[in-house]
Amino acid sequence: MRFAIGDATVDVIVDDDDFGLPLAEFLPGYDRGLIETHRATLEPVFIDLARGLAKHAIQSFVVRTGGRTLLIDACIGEHKDIPEIPAWHRRRGSGFLDRLRACGVDPAGIDVVFCTHLHVDHVGWNTRQDSGRWQPTFPNARYLFGRRELADWMTQHDAERAPPIHARALEQSVIPIVEGGRVDLVDDGHQLGPGCGWSRCRATPAARWG
Repeated sequence: MRFAIGDATVDVIVDDDDFGLPLAEFLPGYDRGLIETHRATLEPVFIDLARGLAKHAIQSFVVRTGGRTLLIDACIGEHKDIPEIPAWHRRRGSGFLDRLRACGVDPAGIDVVFCTHLHVDHVGWNTRQDSGRWQPTFPNARYLFGRRELADWMTQHDAERAPPIHARALEQSVIPIVEGGRVDLVDDGHQLGPGCGWSRCRATPAARWG
C-alpha cells in the first residue's frame, strides 16, 4: 500500500499480516462487554473474539522525502531465534526484502532505519546472517535508537534480567549494529525529516549504551 503525507511518499511493507496475541495479554483487564459493543467494527480485521485474540499486522513504513529514504521499524527478520513464537522462529523465505524492492527500494538505498522501540518485532531486519555473523541488512543506513530505552534494555541485559525473547533480540539485532558503529542515539523529541536533525545526529559508539 502506498499513500502520501504532504511531500512524503509512504509505502507499507508487511512482514506478518496475521499475528494473533491473546486479548488478555494485549489488553490486561479488558472489559469484554465493551469489546462486544464494538465487535462489528473490530471483527474480523482486528479481533477474533471467539478465540480471544487481538490480530496484528507486523509492518514497516518506507518514507521517501527530501531526497532521503527512511525505514520505520525493522519487523521480525529471518533466521532469528524466537522459540516463544514458533511462526517467527528461525524462519526463512518471508519475502520481506522482495516486497521492499518491489516498491522501488533496495536495502542499500535506505538512508536511515528508525526503530520506534526495541522489541523483537521492531528490530529483526536490522541484521541478517552473513558468514555466521549478524551484519547490517541496510549497509548504508544510520540506525536511530532511543538513548534512554537502549540504556535501560542493556542494564537489564547485562544484569540477566531481560526476558529471554528480548535478550536474544538485543544480541541478534541491536548489539551488532551498535558495536559496528552504525547507530545514532536520539533523545525524546528528536524530529525526523529534512531540516529536522538529519545532519545533527552523531553516532556515539565509544560510549557503549549512551
